Amino acid sequence: MNTFDKTLRLLTLIAATFTVILSVKAVMDNGLGSWVSTSTGLFIAVLITSLLKTYNKG
Repeated sequence: MNTFDKTLRLLTLIAATFTVILSVKAVMDNGLGSWVSTSTGLFIAVLITSLLKTYNKG
């Protein structure tokens, strides 16, 4: 694995972590409806699963 791949993986991890944190914060702070909370939870689960799959390939 070259340096570009390592850098890209690190940036992906940082962006995904930031997205998850902001999503959870939005759901907790704003008292959103059940549909928004459910879809955000599913989005977070898919994001985490895809990150784990990406890192297991490398």
